[in-house]
Amino acid sequence: MFYLIGRLKCGVPEHQLRRTIARWFFMASLTGRFSGSPETVMEEDLARVRDVATPEAFVEAMDLVIASTLTNDYWSITLPMELETSSTRSPAFLAFVAAQCVLKAPVLFSAKGLLDALNPELKAPKASVDLHHLVPGPT
Repeated sequence: MFYLIGRLKCGVPEHQLRRTIARWFFMASLTGRFSGSPETVMEEDLARVRDVATPEAFVEAMDLVIASTLTNDYWSITLPMELETSSTRSPAFLAFVAAQCVLKAPVLFSAKGLLDALNPELKAPKASVDLHHLVPGPT
């Protein structure tokens, strides 16, 4: 929805819009922004861009939400605490796994990449891969 508003209503250049939406999507995924009360949060977010009409105003509105959500305290206190979980479905853990895939991180004690290990189209020697056992090694 934000992509369409930025592109059609505000005329944000494609390269700038892609970067802004990518940052927005990562922030929303990392924090689980829409997992509690998605309708309420979405209404609030849409209200922030309702009256914007220029590319600069749209990007500024999106950046303001990102900056106010991903504060220094978030990175140094909240995120480390959210990563202390055994759940493979927590938004913070899934964002970590996505980042490791983008960085082409290997599976711990293996030359195989994490992205390949998680790819359902590639045949694994086991019936299925346990995500919590695929701790990426250093890149």
